[in-house]
Amino acid sequence: MMYGVANGLSMNYYMMNCPFADQFIVKNTVNRALQSDPTLAAALVRMHFHDCFVQGCDGSILIDSTKDNTAEKDSPEFEPEGI
Repeated sequence: MMYGVANGLSMNYYMMNCPFADQFIVKNTVNRALQSDPTLAAALVRMHFHDCFVQGCDGSILIDSTKDNTAEKDSPEFEPEGI
């Protein structure tokens, strides 16, 4: 296994495809959101934990609800507004 690659995912994906994504775009967007509402920090930590803790960062927080299952992003406890 190559360093930084697991199951088809690459730690350097955005570095190669959009070099300013995490360093400028994401960082600046998060900083602006936190400046306008510092309470968002807790929601961001919670969101990251729920997406990444169990089986790695897999985007599970983006899964849509079905008629039989309310997705995490649609639960009343998960409302990271402004992001």
